[in-house]
Amino acid sequence: MTVETVDISTFYGQDRVVWETQGAITDRSVETLGASDRGIVLFRRMLAEQIDKVERGEEPDVAVVRDPAQNECITFDVTTPWFETSNVS
Repeated sequence: MTVETVDISTFYGQDRVVWETQGAITDRSVETLGASDRGIVLFRRMLAEQIDKVERGEEPDVAVVRDPAQNECITFDVTTPWFETSNVS
């Protein structure tokens, strides 16, 4: 697939091009992270801890909302398209 063969005038078409042209999955086990990558290290550690909990049959405690009263969809009353407000000062 190439950009020329996909209609990139829509979000779906643009996303499809990105999904399908990423290339091979990088082997992260051989990467060297620096001091500025601390957030990546912390995120991966947290993610691994949550996966371990689920594998043990425990409840994950990050980003889980079980209470339906707290798990409602946020809606916005949009009366003006975003592109008409982007140049408003």
